[in-house]
Amino acid sequence: MGRRGEGGSQDAQGERAASGIAPATYLMTAGLASDDYRFLGRAPREAFWRKYAEYTSFERPTAILLSRGDSFRMYLSGILSARRDRTKTPLRYTLVFEGPSRSDAARSALRALSAFVCDLAELGPSPLTVEAFGRALDAALPEPFVESALAAMRDGPASDRGPLSDKSPLLELEDRVARAIASLPRSGPFHTSDARFFSGGRASLAARSQLLGFAQRLLEDGEPGAALVVNLASRDHLESLGAGEPSCAVLFAGEAGEDAHSEPLEQPPKKGLPGSPKGRPRAMQLARAEQAEPGWSIPRLSHLLLGALRTVRDWFRGTRASS
Repeated sequence: MGRRGEGGSQDAQGERAASGIAPATYLMTAGLASDDYRFLGRAPREAFWRKYAEYTSFERPTAILLSRGDSFRMYLSGILSARRDRTKTPLRYTLVFEGPSRSDAARSALRALSAFVCDLAELGPSPLTVEAFGRALDAALPEPFVESALAAMRDGPASDRGPLSDKSPLLELEDRVARAIASLPRSGPFHTSDARFFSGGRASLAARSQLLGFAQRLLEDGEPGAALVVNLASRDHLESLGAGEPSCAVLFAGEAGEDAHSEPLEQPPKKGLPGSPKGRPRAMQLARAEQAEPGWSIPRLSHLLLGALRTVRDWFRGTRASS
């Protein structure tokens, strides 16, 4: 699924020549006849996201972006579809991207991540709402097409003919995913800072903006590091999540709890790491006041107060440990 035709497009060949890495997109889903999730077409060579299985449920919204400077890999899961399986259970999409940094593939991946992160702000009491990203994928991958692609994999060449065109459904997948992503708005805002380690909650506009600005540095500037959206971890796991990374941003995406509502804090995952901020955690603000989230509701004020108390507590603990 990572190529258009046998040789790939001229743009993809140019990006491969520049970095030695061919852009590729992979999609996993299930269908009406089977709830067996599988990649349609070929699968990624390495399940790099499994490293984070302890910190997130892949059935719920998860994003893992890893940059090694000249190349990137990104995993997005828990994207809800309006399609249902035979038991009426909602189906999901998982997407995996890889390719060279500072390329069209990287910019497309950033647009996908932006839509994914902005959809997190809409998570409410019902986790079964299909958001903008899921609707775009559903429009590009209607149920008859998905079922024909699954049949092509199950039954082989005899069924390798889609009902919506004369092309193999498996060969159409990458183009259809690309069209879905291109239809999405370039959401945001993208707040750029030089912070190398920070965390925040999905319900905070400031935290989402910081994460997207950080991801932009990884994808468009080729900065090494990791940007993570995880739904089981807390601040207690920051050191483990950032271990071995030259920079790391974490967005807590649980459906409830203090961490999901926390404002962004600049804090190293390990004390003494070169380039990490010194002393107690530092609050991070949006650059312009007009970007701040409107309103000062009681729940929002309570979450801000809890976050401030937790910061003071962590600072006192650190002071005692160092004395």
